[in-house]
Amino acid sequence: MEILILVVIGIVLILAATPMSFKLRYRPPKGWGAGECRWHLFHNEINIHPDYRFDQGLIEHELYHARGSILSNWVRSILYEFVDKFRYLEEVEAYRVQLKEYPKGVKGERIAKFAEYLKYNYNLPNKLTKDAVKRLTR
Repeated sequence: MEILILVVIGIVLILAATPMSFKLRYRPPKGWGAGECRWHLFHNEINIHPDYRFDQGLIEHELYHARGSILSNWVRSILYEFVDKFRYLEEVEAYRVQLKEYPKGVKGERIAKFAEYLKYNYNLPNKLTKDAVKRLTR
């Protein structure tokens, strides 16, 4: 029994220390947007629509979702799927990362667009998304 516990602890430590790999592909996402990060068991698949292949902000947004270790990705993917507040905060931060890649002149319109995406495309309750613009500009 003690050996089994040690083996399980060892596996958890390895999974916690092993970075998640990702594949970046330029093909239409399966979802609604211009890009997506799909979590798989041992890697992430990032799909960027070919029309947006030079949008570094979008690529950084999806790379934000692909960060971390195998174990942390498993935990985050479960939380993202089932906890609205987590999904909202994860997307707000990814959009904030994305905004850093755009010139100041277009940031205002991007913030409004991203806030609209948060309100209508992530299956989130209105009470969460009402402060989207404020959160994006922090």
